[in-house]
Amino acid sequence: MTRAKREHRDLGRGKWIDQSDAHRQLVEIVGHYSAGTHALPSPFFPPPPMAQVVVGPASDGPLGTRVVDLTFPSEYIPFLAEARATYARVQENDTAHVRLWSGGGAGRPTIVLLHGWAGGNQRITAYAFGVTYWLRHGFDVASFVLPFHGARAPGSSGALFPSRDPRYTNEGFGQAIFDLRALAMFLRARGASAVGAIGMSLGGYTTALWASVAGPEEIGGLDFAVGMIPAVSFSRLMWRLGEHSPTRKQAVSAGITEDLLADAFAVH
Repeated sequence: MTRAKREHRDLGRGKWIDQSDAHRQLVEIVGHYSAGTHALPSPFFPPPPMAQVVVGPASDGPLGTRVVDLTFPSEYIPFLAEARATYARVQENDTAHVRLWSGGGAGRPTIVLLHGWAGGNQRITAYAFGVTYWLRHGFDVASFVLPFHGARAPGSSGALFPSRDPRYTNEGFGQAIFDLRALAMFLRARGASAVGAIGMSLGGYTTALWASVAGPEEIGGLDFAVGMIPAVSFSRLMWRLGEHSPTRKQAVSAGITEDLLADAFAVH
């Protein structure tokens, strides 16, 4: 079995939760993630330090712009202590990846693009979001790769996040917001007059979460946000999409309800 397959099995398939004791464990998860986290500022969403960004070689982009790939270490530490060792096993996820299109010097606003589930291929993201359109209208564009997607995944993009284990899903969103705020700090430091985000599906949910956690006055916050076909409730999404699945039947048999799942995800 390859390492990628082991990570998918151990992390993405909910190895952390004993299916024979799932209800009790989920109640514990609710308690851990609801302890003082539902108001802002929340300890679940701490402000990040300034990112230590490595700028790759520049190439020519559309409309006379320059394109560079940025990387920086993700300094996110999972909120739940018991999750940290398991979470850290996916080393690819320790590095944040961004593609930046810029032109015309400092002072241009920057739009951060957030792809959907199983995305993370920069060429596809650029096409789907119409990067040239935004460049033509005076924006710089930064395409961010979500945790456990694209270059941050050991195997299939998105196979590990979101996960049916609420802890892994929660920590994935915690890391996404942490890394995105660090990116926004970098973009402002390099001269962006404003930083906004536009996200699709999973990226739309993440965009809305980012805007709710950190606005223009907060560290690494957003000046504007646009959600495209965003997910709204992860408990509702997972419960309904899995309506006829063996996993759903196991959950019901264990006494798990949609409301309990919603409580487990309430931190985001």
